[in-house]
Amino acid sequence: VLNTTSYISLNKGWNLVSLTLKNKTLGDDKNITISQGWNLIGYSSETELGVEDAFYTPDGEAMETWDLAVAAGDVYGYAAYYDSASATASARKYKYTASASLDMDSSDFVEDKGYWIYSNTAGTLTMAGVGGSVEGETFDYDDLIVKNATGEYAITDVDGIGKMITAVKYWDGTRFQDLDEWSAKNNISSFEGIFVKSSQDNITLIRRG
Repeated sequence: VLNTTSYISLNKGWNLVSLTLKNKTLGDDKNITISQGWNLIGYSSETELGVEDAFYTPDGEAMETWDLAVAAGDVYGYAAYYDSASATASARKYKYTASASLDMDSSDFVEDKGYWIYSNTAGTLTMAGVGGSVEGETFDYDDLIVKNATGEYAITDVDGIGKMITAVKYWDGTRFQDLDEWSAKNNISSFEGIFVKSSQDNITLIRRG
């Protein structure tokens, strides 16, 4: 079992990220349940995955390659992620991961990124050989650490960090919900995308194993 620590750079405004958890052997496949409509997922593997190694299985049907699923109209042609790394807010934007034939920003899923995927059908997204979290394992929101130039602080220490993190949200399949130490959902699963709002540039969100 791998015990990985995530160090995720955040800039002012919204950041779409995924927190790495303890992974199984990297040879294992990861299966993610997909609903009809918009799905917010995370990519939490140390191994970069090309879209050609992602497969989609519509409920009750056979597994398809990503390109075949797109051609059949089962899923939309690309996954969108938010690039918050640019130095200026005006340069930050959504980018797109798709098959190389579509000539978009990337043909790989990247560690610690969150992704929007639109599906016309319910089904299962299979990411081949990337590993997955230990069954049933999640990471508590209030165990997250935030780091800036002056030190490290618990994400719930709103006085000590000067409220560097002002909101954390997840997608419940229908709408955004707040994720905090008081919410019914106080944990984050592997391969789940979350939105984190920062009040300043150049801070780091840390998830320790």
